[in-house]
Amino acid sequence: MSSDYMEKIAQALGLPISLHPTPSWKDTLARARDRSCDLISMARETEERKAYLNFSTPYASYPYVIATTSDKPNQKNLNDHLDKPTPLSKATPSLTTSRTSIPTSNY
Repeated sequence: MSSDYMEKIAQALGLPISLHPTPSWKDTLARARDRSCDLISMARETEERKAYLNFSTPYASYPYVIATTSDKPNQKNLNDHLDKPTPLSKATPSLTTSRTSIPTSNY
């Protein structure tokens, strides 16, 4: 989805944007820090990232979701899951945001 946004932005600006795949989000951020990458789409602004990135006004916003398997009932309430382990990548601000918003959760 972000590639669609980037294509539209490139067309609107009349500038070429080249994709440079990385093996992980951590590597993407490292390339931004060492200036071998000029643009990261859909990166959330954090205090740490503001030291090496400039942020625009967000062009999209997405809620957190609970992903589950098809054999589980419809999951409607996050409170039902606060005592269960929740996998989150250490490289994303989701972990910090979640710990702040829901301090009783098990991450």
